[in-house]
Amino acid sequence: MKLPAAFSEMPGKTLFMAAGNRQAVLVTRTANKMRQRALNFPGAHAALDWCLNRRASFVLVPSAANPKLN
Repeated sequence: MKLPAAFSEMPGKTLFMAAGNRQAVLVTRTANKMRQRALNFPGAHAALDWCLNRRASFVLVPSAANPKLN
């Protein structure tokens, strides 16, 4: 499968968010280093808009019954 050229030029940013949680974790890769930082959003839709504006990937996971898993 041939990917569009714009796909390979995307920066290594991924935002992870659990449903129902206002806080998300942004993971950024550069070369061999990875950084993470917490960001707060009013909701999942605001987080998605943030990702679209910054060309970042967005991963939304369902909230688990066990809070240690979030």
